[in-house]
Amino acid sequence: MKCLGNLDTIDSIVKKIRKMKHCIFICFLLLLVSCKSTPKFMQCDNCDGEGEIQVECDECDGYGYFKCKECSGSGEVICDECYGKGRKRCNWCYGTGKDKCFTCNGNGYNDCDDCDGNDVIECENCNGYGKLRCNECEGEGKVTKECPDCEGSGRKFF
Repeated sequence: MKCLGNLDTIDSIVKKIRKMKHCIFICFLLLLVSCKSTPKFMQCDNCDGEGEIQVECDECDGYGYFKCKECSGSGEVICDECYGKGRKRCNWCYGTGKDKCFTCNGNGYNDCDDCDGNDVIECENCNGYGKLRCNECEGEGKVTKECPDCEGSGRKFF
């Protein structure tokens, strides 16, 4: 009988070990889950790790230039001297043309010296280009801003 008693104790020990295996496994899982690991970073794919991105300029809507308001984008303005007529009243005969005025050849007017009779002159505001460079983006149409994904750090958690 003593032999059977020993078997009973061996069986009970095996059962206890099996129960302990499960208990050890559960403890291991709890330990694994509850461990705090150091944060892991990866390069931000939005800014390629630079922390900044190029975006369309808000001031000029990405064009880099504004249409000149002075000349409405044409590059020319009405001549101030002749008021867009291309000619001015002769100062010698006061526009009468009397006595075949040698200054105006009897016409009473002369071509405007400022616009050479063309009615318009080059816009001084835009130098005849019809557009002005955007100061915000310096004519590039894009500005550099902090990356919103990584808040300028160039890295993100994963």
